[in-house]
Amino acid sequence: MYTLLINAMEAAGWEVKELKVPVQFLSLDKQLTLDSDGRCVKINLSQHTYIVDLVEQFDLSLAANPRTTTPVAKCTAMDDPGQPLDSNRQYISLVGALLYLATCTRPDIAFAVSYLSRFSAAPPVPLWTAAQRVLLYLRSHSHLGLTYTHSPEYSVFVFSDSSYAKDTIYRQSQTGFAVLAYGSLVNWMSKRQPTVAVTTNAEYQALAQAAREVQWLKKLRSDLGLPCSTVTIQGDK
Repeated sequence: MYTLLINAMEAAGWEVKELKVPVQFLSLDKQLTLDSDGRCVKINLSQHTYIVDLVEQFDLSLAANPRTTTPVAKCTAMDDPGQPLDSNRQYISLVGALLYLATCTRPDIAFAVSYLSRFSAAPPVPLWTAAQRVLLYLRSHSHLGLTYTHSPEYSVFVFSDSSYAKDTIYRQSQTGFAVLAYGSLVNWMSKRQPTVAVTTNAEYQALAQAAREVQWLKKLRSDLGLPCSTVTIQGDK
């Protein structure tokens, strides 16, 4: 199809310049695997270059890496948050950049960003340190990302869970889900639930949120004229 398109453009008098396989689009670093016919059979997406630029922007190039392999340490109660920052401008800038990463290619920092973004109005010093820790974690794992492969069979699996009453101030639970299509991750979320819930209700809220996302995905495929298969949603008790 690509070759036919190029030939048609040249026949119409267009000047075409072949740039070969793209390696970057906006902030996305791409690595494509082609078969013998030149068709893409696998694509790896990461934001290594963007992360490196962020590390330099926030002057963390020489900072030591965190000792653990998680983006954020166990969250503690904010009853005594400590001294607030003089200005929240740097904090908002960093958390916004982390949110962009969490939305595009880094679901592993989704919870950390969800937690840090709650304190953007008046961030305390410990959370500024926590936000820098997330960036240092990304620096140590900057090549991680998403992989999509060609598959003739379409199937959707959804994994849903909630962490019951982990917000020690407001006692709200955290919803998390991941949607896999063709065996690859296509949608994910980590978000604090809007209401206080008992144990079972917290799980139901997480399942309901995941089901809404699945309905949107099925409607999108229908609008594109693609078949919709049975969706399997798995939730924790």
